[in-house]
Amino acid sequence: MKQELTISSGKAQLLGMTGSTLGVLMLWFPFQWFWGSSLRELESLPWSVWVTGLLLLIIGILVHEGIHGLTAVYYGKISWQETRFGIQWKSLTPYFHSTVPMAVEKYRIVVIMPLLVLGLIPYLGAMLLGNTWLLAFGITFTISAFGDLLILWMMRKIPPQLPVQDHPSKVGVLINA
Repeated sequence: MKQELTISSGKAQLLGMTGSTLGVLMLWFPFQWFWGSSLRELESLPWSVWVTGLLLLIIGILVHEGIHGLTAVYYGKISWQETRFGIQWKSLTPYFHSTVPMAVEKYRIVVIMPLLVLGLIPYLGAMLLGNTWLLAFGITFTISAFGDLLILWMMRKIPPQLPVQDHPSKVGVLINA
């Protein structure tokens, strides 16, 4: 029997906006305190830098989903034929889905990996080096993983050995109990 563990997309978006705002503040202020940087520095950047940043954002979003897929295949031990990538056009949200269940303990790693690789590691690098570009990259991809963090939070009470899989059309998972 499959049980749904989902949240409405409206509630997820509201939580996402709140979490993103708090996330930016929590990540920016330690950097500003330690390195003395200011957001005013961004005002003087030429348009070509902003275009490059936008291009990196788009590529980063695709890489984020690719990291989910690679982790599911190599760590979660599913085949490429059991993966799906796409864009939910209604909300312009790219996605990766596993079409088969995997143990919660493996699924959690699949979910968290893009946050670590694209968000937290670059953020830590920015804190060590004082690099504002790494900071912007790390913050952007930390807050872009908020949906992943929401899924992890929703699954917090599921035993590690229980199989789960992405819900095919809602924000959440199917629990194969």
